[in-house]
Amino acid sequence: MEADSLGAIDVDLIEPTYRGWGAIDYLETRMVKRRSRFVTPYAMQAYDNMAERFRTFVELRDFLPGEIEEWTNEGGSN
Repeated sequence: MEADSLGAIDVDLIEPTYRGWGAIDYLETRMVKRRSRFVTPYAMQAYDNMAERFRTFVELRDFLPGEIEEWTNEGGSN
C-alpha cells in the first residue's frame, strides 16, 4: 500500500491526471486516507517529500500567481 501510494504522487514518473483544485484535493485525500496508515519511516518521509513536489508541480502547472493564496485565505486549504 505504501509503494502504491508513493507511485501515485511521484511527479518524476507520471504527471498528475487531475488538474487544478482536483489535483490538490486528490493529494489531501491521499494524505488522510493513505499517509496516515504508513508504518515505515522511509515511506513516511518519502511521501511527505513527494507530496510537496506534487503540490508545487500542480501549482506551477495549473494556477495563476496569487490564486493559491486567495483560495487558502478564503478557507480552502491549510
